[in-house]
This record gives sequence, C-alpha cells and structure tokens, in this order.
Amino acid sequence: MKNIALLFSISTILSCILMCCSEENVPQQSGMLHDNISLTAPNGERIYEDMDALNEDVKMTVAEHFGDDIPFKVTSIKYTDVYDGYFAVITYQLENGVTSNYAVSNSMSVFEKTPVDEFIIEYRASDVQLGHSDDGEIAIMYINSGDDHKTVYKCNSASNCTPCKVIQKRITTQDPIKPDKTTIVTSCSTECTDCKLTATTIIYH
Repeated sequence: MKNIALLFSISTILSCILMCCSEENVPQQSGMLHDNISLTAPNGERIYEDMDALNEDVKMTVAEHFGDDIPFKVTSIKYTDVYDGYFAVITYQLENGVTSNYAVSNSMSVFEKTPVDEFIIEYRASDVQLGHSDDGEIAIMYINSGDDHKTVYKCNSASNCTPCKVIQKRITTQDPIKPDKTTIVTSCSTECTDCKLTATTIIYH
C-alpha cells in the first residue's frame, strides 16, 4: 500500500510539472485585445468589421514600420469627436515593449486639413458571400464593413527611429457653411527627423 501511495504521489507531482512546462512553452500570439477596446466610434460607425480585421491591419502596419513580423498587442483605441464622421488612434505594443500607433478616419475635414508626405489610393473588394435567390438559384452578395471609404494615417521612419508616431491637433474650421465646427489635423511626432506621414485612402467596391 505504501508503494502504491508513493507511486501515486510521484505521478501527481510529475503531472503538475509537465502542465507548468506546457504553459510556459505556449508561444505568444499577436493581436491580444483588452476588454475595454471598442470598434464602434462615438457616432455609431464601426471602424473595423471585426477584431480579426483590426488585427490583420495592425500586423501589416508592424511589418511596414519595423520590417518584421513581430508579436504585438493592441493596447487602446481612442476616439476624437469630429463633426463629419469618426477619427480613431489605434495604439499597439510590441513584445519588446516598443509602442507605436496609427489613425483611421472617414472624415473629409481631417483629410482636407492634413498635409501628408505621401498619398496612396487602395481599392478593396467588398466581402463576397454566396446565397440563394427566391427562385433557388445561387446568388452572389457583396458585403463590406459599412464604409465605402476610409483613410489610414501612418508615420514611418526609414531609419526605424522611435518614437515615430501619429499626433493630432484640434482646430476650428473656417468653413462658412459650418462655422465653429472643430476637426483634427494629423501629423507626425518631431523627435525623428525622417518621420514621414502617409495617408492611404481605402475605397471599397
């Protein structure tokens, strides 16, 4: 009986050790999100269709900015009120502790007021889904995230200087049709001399 009890104790200890080792060897996954992150802007519009779409964009941004596929987590999405749409700054942190950000907006006033170093137009197809029409035939339905366009503002440094981040400044528009309306001017932080602002307008079709 003593031998059986001893074997059981040893088996239990070994099982606990193996479980701990397995947990420690789990690789870190990119795209971890905090519960307080919302994809819905204050005006009710969604800036991304879902969390997977957000993670995919951040993954591409990390690769563009740092030249490598580095594990990351999204730490915050902060919204600033604009009178014609939404403006959101998405901040993420790499596994080495470096943080950076980019902005997403569908506001024409932000686009018009922001001086950029490079402007890109990107066309994306709407999501395609197969369904059935009333007569039973297979039909193709096109679905997108709700916006027919949005602009992504990113700051990049050729020398990988940090911090090369998006910053914002609130201004009052001089539009006679909409006086006293406030909007955002986007620019890059000044710590890096080669920090350049790129605006990519994504048009869904």
